[in-house]
Amino acid sequence: GSLAVGLLCAEFAAGAAGYLLAHALTLSEGPLWRRLLSSWPYALVLFVWQDVYVTGHFGVIGSGFYHGPVQEPALFARGVITGVPIYLATQLAVPIASFSLFYPNALWIVLGLSIGMLVLMRGMIVPLLRTDPRARFLLLGAALATIPLGSTGPQERLVFFVSFGTSAVVALILAERYAPQNFHLPRSGANRLFRIHAGWMLVLYVPYLFSTAR
Repeated sequence: GSLAVGLLCAEFAAGAAGYLLAHALTLSEGPLWRRLLSSWPYALVLFVWQDVYVTGHFGVIGSGFYHGPVQEPALFARGVITGVPIYLATQLAVPIASFSLFYPNALWIVLGLSIGMLVLMRGMIVPLLRTDPRARFLLLGAALATIPLGSTGPQERLVFFVSFGTSAVVALILAERYAPQNFHLPRSGANRLFRIHAGWMLVLYVPYLFSTAR
């Protein structure tokens, strides 16, 4: 019911479905097919909403900036494939998503930098994913929440649902690395992560509030 109400308010709410599916895949118990089957009510809501959305001619068509999954599936798929690493890197590390919005030719450069940042962070992320089901749920949910954003170019202003998962993953990384019992784990990466999110992000946010590029 909440998902349906959210979709009636804004298509943006489709990002919440990513966490519902991630919960079924990572936190629910039982065979995989049963866990996937438990998500059918949400899938039905999304299907009905998308059918009404398309047949009712809602949204933007042929603008060159927005690409619907039904109207322009190839462009939407490209947006999803490039958007997943860009949005995750923007949230976990440094916000660079909007560079590809203002400079469209830089999309592949931004994609490469994003993948590079995620690779550099793998030493902190991968071990946590192996041991903590919460981290698997949060990161998978954040990745799936980027799928609806494939309809347009990457932008920091669209990360509302993505940030739920990525912010919690950052908190889990810091909690793990700073825990006294984990003194054997290197803290250099966690220190940099803390400075980025607790320091530089606050500094960057102040001019962003007064900018016209929102």
